[in-house]
Amino acid sequence: MSVVTTIGVASMLWAMPGRHAEGPQATARVPSAKPSSPSLEGLAEHAPTSTPTSAPPLAPETLLPTWRPPAVKAPGHGQVTAVELTRPADGDLIDEDRDFTVEGTVRNLGDADLRIFIYAVERRRFYLADYGPEDIDENGRWSIQSTGIGYEFGDDGDAYQVQIVRADDTCRGRLRGLELGDDHYPEFSVLPDGCQVRAQVRVIEGEK
Repeated sequence: MSVVTTIGVASMLWAMPGRHAEGPQATARVPSAKPSSPSLEGLAEHAPTSTPTSAPPLAPETLLPTWRPPAVKAPGHGQVTAVELTRPADGDLIDEDRDFTVEGTVRNLGDADLRIFIYAVERRRFYLADYGPEDIDENGRWSIQSTGIGYEFGDDGDAYQVQIVRADDTCRGRLRGLELGDDHYPEFSVLPDGCQVRAQVRVIEGEK
């Protein structure tokens, strides 16, 4: 009887909760530590380095193109006709209905003529503004009497281009027979074929 009792007591003690805490299956699990956030210094050490870029260069200032006459070769000579304009000067005041003198020099003109056109900037029209072709002296100097710019064309302060034109046979044929002077200004939307501007100067309508 005592043996049975002893075995029973031992069995009860083994079944008590405290006994399971000592078993291998009751090992406490410690939560893993959270990964620590990297310090700012660490980030600075491993951050990719960026190469500084220089600012793009500024675009160069745009300059207005300078007008140059087209190259024209004198027939039979193979040399370019060159005209230099000495009068009037850039910005000169030109009376609206008074004759004025246009002067300069020319080289390699050949058999062509020099004629005077006035280009009205506001109207965008070309006006034949002389009394016909003039002779060129042996040194290439020329002087052409030009008609006024026309009292009905605009107002004081308006700009015009006085243009010296090389007139070849085609141009001369187109201009032949036109009435000139006495406030007659044959006008064109474009220069006739064979009429090529060799020099020009900007003048202003107004009394000196």
